[in-house]
Amino acid sequence: MQKISINKNRARIMIKTNKLINQYMKIAIALSSVLIATVSNMSYAEVLNSKIAITPQDMVKKMGSGVDSTWSEVPNKIAEYTTDASIAFATKGFKHIRLRLAQDPAADTWMYLDEQIQDALDNGMIPIIANQSHAFEDNPTAQTQADWVRWWQDMAVHYKDYPYELMFDLIVEIAASSPLSNEPIDQLNEAYEQAVTAIRNAGGYNDKRIVIFSAHKRSDATRMNQLDIPTQGNNFLIGEFHEGYASGPSADSTNPHYYWDGGVGEIQLMTVRADAAVAWSESTGIPIWEGAWMPGNYNKGNDYDIARQVSFVEDFVKVLNDRKIPHAVNATKKFYDVATNQWNELEEVVDAIMALRLEVDAEDPAVDNQAPVWTNTTFTLADAEQGELYSYDLSVDVSGPEDVALIFAKVSGSDWLNVSELGVITGTPLSTDTGEHIFIMSTSDGINNSAGAVNASFIIDVIPTLEPEPTPELEPTPELEPAPELEPVPELEPVPELEPVPELEPVPELEPVPELEPVPELEPVPELEPIPELEPVPELEPVPELEPVPELEPEPEKLESSSAGSTGISLFLILFCLFIKKYYYKTNI
Repeated sequence: MQKISINKNRARIMIKTNKLINQYMKIAIALSSVLIATVSNMSYAEVLNSKIAITPQDMVKKMGSGVDSTWSEVPNKIAEYTTDASIAFATKGFKHIRLRLAQDPAADTWMYLDEQIQDALDNGMIPIIANQSHAFEDNPTAQTQADWVRWWQDMAVHYKDYPYELMFDLIVEIAASSPLSNEPIDQLNEAYEQAVTAIRNAGGYNDKRIVIFSAHKRSDATRMNQLDIPTQGNNFLIGEFHEGYASGPSADSTNPHYYWDGGVGEIQLMTVRADAAVAWSESTGIPIWEGAWMPGNYNKGNDYDIARQVSFVEDFVKVLNDRKIPHAVNATKKFYDVATNQWNELEEVVDAIMALRLEVDAEDPAVDNQAPVWTNTTFTLADAEQGELYSYDLSVDVSGPEDVALIFAKVSGSDWLNVSELGVITGTPLSTDTGEHIFIMSTSDGINNSAGAVNASFIIDVIPTLEPEPTPELEPTPELEPAPELEPVPELEPVPELEPVPELEPVPELEPVPELEPVPELEPVPELEPIPELEPVPELEPVPELEPVPELEPEPEKLESSSAGSTGISLFLILFCLFIKKYYYKTNI
């Protein structure tokens, strides 16, 4: 009985102890949840919020290795996105993220894009808005072009006050089959000009916000020389190119993007476009960026195992690193499940990319001033005259860090012109140099732009010497005949003095006019007596009817006037007059 009692007491003590432990466990779990939630909302890196313009030369150094996202483009990924996804990529070490958009109009994207951009900025990743809409690319009409420009105008207005780290990528990649890829690329150049102008006029920080533009036919670097530099670029432009591996390498040995074991020929295929992009950058002074590449052909067979993908990463990124070119791997959904916020089996490939990233991003932290910047990318200088010494100071067209000497050099151009390290160009063109000359000049400070000099183009037109026309010799002026001596002018006779005018007699005063006598009044006119009425005229007695006149017998000869004929006519006239008189009185009375 005693043993049972002891066991019961032990059971009570254990139950009481377990209750206390459970309470402490609940408190610990709650505190852990709070800490996890707090950490998940903390920024991984320094918040990006620059209010001072960043030059393209400095921006490409900050970009390092980046990634193309699908959580801003694919509807189900948009719905699944959380801030944890941005934190995951920032934690790995990605320095920029390209947010591809396929929705029209622009306003339809802001409900989720605002959050994604802010998450990138808060976690130290440079956000890039990239247009993926195919309406303009597939059917480049005047209307779709205007809609595309308006899309960028609306986007620029909405984000006009966002920090300078936010950049705009005008077109993700133009398909080789797109009409926009048809050469000459006049419409594409026109569209770029219109879009950049619209962005610059959108206000806020957009006048110096970096705009990215690329060549046609899948951003082919060998075709970048067909691009016109937008006139409103303001020296805040970056040129985008793709090596041709946006969908990964090809296992087909006949494909120009073939890769298998990293042989010399395979590496050479990678360098062709990279070198073409570098040449374009050196000729224009515009920095470059590789906007999309993939370690494996995930969309077309997935022929590469992890080890071969890592080998490709090492070879491909080395080509870019050797040329100091930042790059973005394609794409987030290939490596990371945004629905579960978990890395997949390709995390090892991501780690290989990040291991090489350190070579791109390594900088001297003590250097914080900016590289030199030309005030324009192309300058048209005054004409040079053949046979005459030409001189110009390039330093007036470039700004650089304080207390650092700039070094100038001529990259290309005719031999008649040279440049000193201080930036003074001099030379004397010959008659064979007549015409337009384009010179590429570079400047560097030896510190901030050690990756390469910053270039600009200078146009000088050599004109022939203008020889003055010979002045015609003047004919000798004939000698003038001597003028005859003038006769002496005779002296004038003295004018006789005028006699004094006699004084006028005074005018006698006029006699006053006598007053007129008044006009007598007129006597009144007597009234006229009434005219007596006329007595009625007695009626005339009726005229007796006349007896008919007997017809006269015709005579063969002309009748002579006779007294009998005259009497008849007179009688007729008398009767006629009486009739008229009677009628007159009758009608008037």
